[in-house]
Amino acid sequence: MVKRMGNMFGPPKRKKMTIFVDDINAPLKTAWGDQATSETLRQLIELKGFYSTEKPGDFCSILDTQVYPLLTTNSFHFHDLDLVV
Repeated sequence: MVKRMGNMFGPPKRKKMTIFVDDINAPLKTAWGDQATSETLRQLIELKGFYSTEKPGDFCSILDTQVYPLLTTNSFHFHDLDLVV
């Protein structure tokens, strides 16, 4: 990933990047009941970037990126997910 301009990052020009997440329900919940890794991935998918942890309020845009998450049913932590049937 390279810096394009300002707070925009992505693969080199005329290239695309694919992120494959093997088991999206693997991160354990914290004491507050959240999953920081899943939240960062959600921001990347929904907002096309994420907020910086070093500079609060600073948003980093990620360009030309596709995300393919995989949810397996036989995962050890499957019971931690809140599922709506």
